[in-house]
Amino acid sequence: LNLSGVNLESKMTWFRGLGLSKLEIAKVFTKRPTVLGMSEENLKSKTRLLKAGGLSDSDVHEFIARNPPFLTYSVEKYLMPRLALLQKHIPSDELGDTVMNSSWWRGSIAKFEHR
Repeated sequence: LNLSGVNLESKMTWFRGLGLSKLEIAKVFTKRPTVLGMSEENLKSKTRLLKAGGLSDSDVHEFIARNPPFLTYSVEKYLMPRLALLQKHIPSDELGDTVMNSSWWRGSIAKFEHR
């Protein structure tokens, strides 16, 4: 992984902008070092998806801090199809709680569809 100090500082600033503490950011980088090499736009697409799923800014912070692997999944191929299923089957007033408190983003789509 080749990451300049400028890029690392930029990544730290972006995560701090989400409200993550330095310790939480360190945990994200430790659990998923590939996040260091991701573009800011790639990461932003995942936070936009969480907001589309009904999460507030503080919920996004908490979700990312608790679930660093989420950041490594493809939005188009993996996360959007699952969120679309949730949006189809979960009432909109319950969607944010479901997104925040379930493992909707893990596992195979076949298993997910049968939940």
